[in-house]
Amino acid sequence: MSFLYPRKIDVRRPNSHAALPRVPAVVTALDYGGVQRTDETTVLRGLPASVQSKGSAGERNNSLPSDTGATGIWEILIPRNSAKCGQIKARDIIVDDLGERYQVTFPYWNSLGYKLRCKLLEV
Repeated sequence: MSFLYPRKIDVRRPNSHAALPRVPAVVTALDYGGVQRTDETTVLRGLPASVQSKGSAGERNNSLPSDTGATGIWEILIPRNSAKCGQIKARDIIVDDLGERYQVTFPYWNSLGYKLRCKLLEV
C-alpha cells in the first residue's frame, strides 16, 4: 500500500459463455440473464489502486442484480508498473478490498497507468 494507491483490487472477467445473453423461451420469476459471480475468472489479483467517486450515474432503468444502476460513477486508478496496457478491458469486474464490485465501462491507459471509469454493481 502507498499514500497514492491505498486500496487493493482484483480484476475479474466474465467467462465467454456468461457474456452472451441468456434468453429463456419462457420467462419466470426464477430466470436470470445476468452475469453470475461463479461465471467470472480472476485475471489480476492484489493490484494497488485509488478508488474515487466521480458523481451520479443517472436514473436506474434496469432490474438484473449484476446490472449497473444509479449508484454513481467511479474512477479507479492503477499505477503503470502494476498492470500492462490492454490487460483490463471494458466489462471487466473490479472487486475492491471492501468487497464492492464495479464494472469497467471505459479503461483508459496513459503515462501514469490505468484510469478506469466504472459503475458500482448492485447485488
